[in-house]
Amino acid sequence: MKIAGPDRQTQSVSVTRLLPALSPALCRAARGALDWTQEDLAKRSTISRTTVRDYESCRHVIHRRTASLITAAFEREGLVLTQLPEVGFGIWKFECDSPRVAGRASESPLLVHRP
Repeated sequence: MKIAGPDRQTQSVSVTRLLPALSPALCRAARGALDWTQEDLAKRSTISRTTVRDYESCRHVIHRRTASLITAAFEREGLVLTQLPEVGFGIWKFECDSPRVAGRASESPLLVHRP
């Protein structure tokens, strides 16, 4: 796939090189892309709203299991949080006409962020 980096230069990145990522900033950005409140994310990921609030405001780190629950909630909505080597962090939205139709998904980058 081709992506534009922070310097606006287009480069090819293999989808197999996408690494999972979660950071407080990406969590906020993903919620914003879905128009979710912290309460929405908490309910969909089965964690407390205070955990979401404290994580997004960098008050504390979260356990791997909690990160998995948050990531899974976003993925159920078609968002994938990734780290692109040599580019930075990003959110990808995958859409499909019908969840039962394989091979019809389209992908589009919503955000690329270099830390």
